[in-house]
Amino acid sequence: MKMKTPQSTKVKKTESTSKNTQEIGIGPKSSKKLNAIGIFTRSDLERVGSVNAYMLLKRTFPNVTLNFLYAMEAILMDVHWTKLPKDVEARLKEEVSFF
Repeated sequence: MKMKTPQSTKVKKTESTSKNTQEIGIGPKSSKKLNAIGIFTRSDLERVGSVNAYMLLKRTFPNVTLNFLYAMEAILMDVHWTKLPKDVEARLKEEVSFF
């Protein structure tokens, strides 16, 4: 008798889940990474915070760079990531320097 294997309980990643994070200014590859750590919307990012999100990303995707951190903080500040103030970049870099 053939036994049925239980269906996975993982949430399937669909276009709509990654689309939510893309709508806040993150590209498709970065969006998939955020989705992988449970961030699907801007409010998710606000709840977690850019530094905590970066640390979660770094554990899962060790090649993530500081630019990702800067981009997330820029989203929370409603500025383009290239316009993030240098003092904010310096503060963020210091906050994650131990990681």
